[in-house]
Amino acid sequence: MSQDNAPELHPSIVALATLAAGVAGGHPSQPRCQLNRLREMGIPESQIATVVELARHVRDEADARNDEDLNAALGIGPAAEEQEAGGGCCGGEQESAPEETSGGCCGSEPQPAKSGSCC
Repeated sequence: MSQDNAPELHPSIVALATLAAGVAGGHPSQPRCQLNRLREMGIPESQIATVVELARHVRDEADARNDEDLNAALGIGPAAEEQEAGGGCCGGEQESAPEETSGGCCGSEPQPAKSGSCC
């Protein structure tokens, strides 16, 4: 189906997605506006609460990973201790400075901090 004939999302779906994005992004006031809109539409509180819980999980997991990456760069915390114990980047012998790459150590994608994460 092309974009031209694609059906529009129901306003409640747009409001739920916007609420989740606002919560996950830490927006200071936008979630309250969407919360009021959803309640006016008659969306059950249990569904709103589920969306908020999921968005908070995403926000908290992202914050934790950012903190871990920063702590490793500062040489503090468990991530830095693991890197020191294993030698160079990725646990190998460090012959020279690691390459600047995106993602995790040596360009690999960061792994979830705990099992059962949403990724």
